Amino acid sequence: MASPTSVVVVEEGNNAASKVTLLSLNWPVIPASMEAQRTYNPIRAIVDPFLASVQEHDKSHISLALGDPSSYFPPCPVVVQAVQKHLLQSAGYVPAVGTLSARQAIAEHCNRDNPSLNVTSNHVIVTNGCSGALELLFRATLQSPHDVLLIPSPGFPLYNVICQSLGCQTQMYPLVYNTETEEWHMDLVELETLLQQTHNCSFKAILINNPSNPTGAVFSKTHLQDFLKLCDKYHLMVISDEIYGDMTLHDDCVFHSLASVRNEMIPSPHVPIVQASGLGKQYLVPGWRVGWLVFHDNIYGTLLSIRHGAQQLAQVIMGASHVVQWAIPAALAPTGPDETTIGTWKEEWRQKLRQQAHAVEQVLRQSPYLKVYRPQGAMYLMVQIVPPPHPTSVKSDAEWTRELLQQENVLVLPGSCFGMKASDNFFRIVFGAPTAVLEEAGHRIISFLERACANVAE
Repeated sequence: MASPTSVVVVEEGNNAASKVTLLSLNWPVIPASMEAQRTYNPIRAIVDPFLASVQEHDKSHISLALGDPSSYFPPCPVVVQAVQKHLLQSAGYVPAVGTLSARQAIAEHCNRDNPSLNVTSNHVIVTNGCSGALELLFRATLQSPHDVLLIPSPGFPLYNVICQSLGCQTQMYPLVYNTETEEWHMDLVELETLLQQTHNCSFKAILINNPSNPTGAVFSKTHLQDFLKLCDKYHLMVISDEIYGDMTLHDDCVFHSLASVRNEMIPSPHVPIVQASGLGKQYLVPGWRVGWLVFHDNIYGTLLSIRHGAQQLAQVIMGASHVVQWAIPAALAPTGPDETTIGTWKEEWRQKLRQQAHAVEQVLRQSPYLKVYRPQGAMYLMVQIVPPPHPTSVKSDAEWTRELLQQENVLVLPGSCFGMKASDNFFRIVFGAPTAVLEEAGHRIISFLERACANVAE
C-alpha cells in the first residue's frame, strides 16, 4: 500500500506524448462547520471525564444524573397502546408540521384549560421532542450574531448549547430561593435592571422554564402575572418551556400555563408567547421524542413571521416521526375508559415522585454539611455542600462530585452544569429512582461528606 507521501503516476493516452499526472495521497483534514465547532455541551464535558476516571468499584453504581425515570416506572399504557394499534398504518410521510389529528388534540388541550386562547391546529407544530421544539424555535427566531436570548440561571444547559451552536448570545437572569417560603422564583428586580441597560437593546426574547429544571420550581400565578407585566412593559417575547407540566409535588402547588395566565389577566397584556412542551416527561416516553410548539400570538400578529419561519424550517427534516404522533391525541384527548386509565396512572406516578422526593430529602437533611432546597415540581432537587468554616483547601462543585463518584460510585451533576458558580458547591439530584435506591445514595453521600469535610478541616 502506498504511504501518505507517495505519488501515483497516471498515463493519459497511448502514445509517447501522453501527459503524466502526479496525484498526492496526502489528504487534508476537512474542517467541520463553524456551527459544529461552536457546539459544546457542558454536561458531557464534565461527566465524560468523570466516568472515564472510575475504575472497578466494590459498590453498585447509582446514577442520579439523568432525567429519565422510564426504566423504573412504566410509561402511560394508553399512549403505548395507541402507538401499537397504529404501527402498521404509519409507514408513510405526514405533513412536516405534524398530523392534523395530533395538532388538533394539542389545540383542544390548550383551549380546554382556557377557551379564550382560541388555539387552532394552524398554531401548532409537532416536533422531535421538546428539545427539538426549542431548537426549531430558536432557529426561526434568533439571528446571528447580535440577537440575545434571556435564559434562567440556574437553568437547563441546552438553551445555551443551542444558542452557541447558532452563533447567537445568551444573557442569564437569576432565579433565587426564599428560605422562608421554601420556593424558587425569578428575581424580577434584577431582570428589570438587565432590561433597562441600553446596551442590551438586542434582547430578542426571554425563556421561562416552569416547572423548572434543575431547581424544581413551580411559579405561582401571581408571580407569573408580575413577570408578564414586566415583559409587556419592555415588549419582550416569551418562550415558555412547559415540558414538565402538571408534575407538581405538593397539594398546595399548582402549575399554571403562561398563556392561560396571560388571557385571564384584566387588562390582558399583549405579550406574545410560544409554548414548548411534549409527552416525554409527563407520560414517561422520553425516548419517543414527542414534542410541540404552540404559538399564542397577540392582537398585533407579532409572531406571524416567526411561526411561518418555523413551519418552513420543519420541512428540512420532513417533520417528526409519524407513528409516535398517534400518542398525542391518545394522551391529550382521551375518551371513555382511556380517560380514567390516564387519570389513575398520572396520580400513581405523581404520588411515587412525591414519596421519592420526600425520602431523599429526609436522608440528606441529616447531614450538617448539606443544605437541601425543597423542590415543588418536576423531578429534580438542588443540594448545596456547606463545608466547615476555614477549610485548608477549597474545592469546586466538579471536584466534590468527581470525588463522590470515585469513592461512593454515586453520580450527580455539579451546579456549574446549569450556570451556577462552581465555588457555590451545588449539585442536582434526579429523584426518579426507587425510594430504596435514593436512600442508599443519600447515605453514601453523607458518608462521603463526613470523611471529606473532616479532611478539609484538618
